[in-house]
Amino acid sequence: MPLTVKVSGEKMKAARKAARKSQERVAVEMTQRLGRSEPVHFTTISRWENGHNQPDLESLVAYAGVCGVGDFRALLETPPAPTPDVTLAELATDLLALVRKAQTVVALEDAEAVLA
Repeated sequence: MPLTVKVSGEKMKAARKAARKSQERVAVEMTQRLGRSEPVHFTTISRWENGHNQPDLESLVAYAGVCGVGDFRALLETPPAPTPDVTLAELATDLLALVRKAQTVVALEDAEAVLA
């Protein structure tokens, strides 16, 4: 199952190093945790950590567990904050124009009420 979010290789590597485990050890423990007949190879771990490949969700959860990360989402890249297309000054100018227009409408309605 492909992930729709990007995993941070740097965060993966930092988690593994914090757990004081080699890529080889993580690969062995992941193979055991996943219960696969075909072993996870340490070069796969290396490719994930260097950003060349992305793990599938099952592998990411296993990697997090082997490295002592409580929530695999901690290994995801933080998406950049969206940059607004409009500046705050432009929004303030537009808001001021709307307020003035509303005041004009109210003034006209008051004038009509007096004339009626």
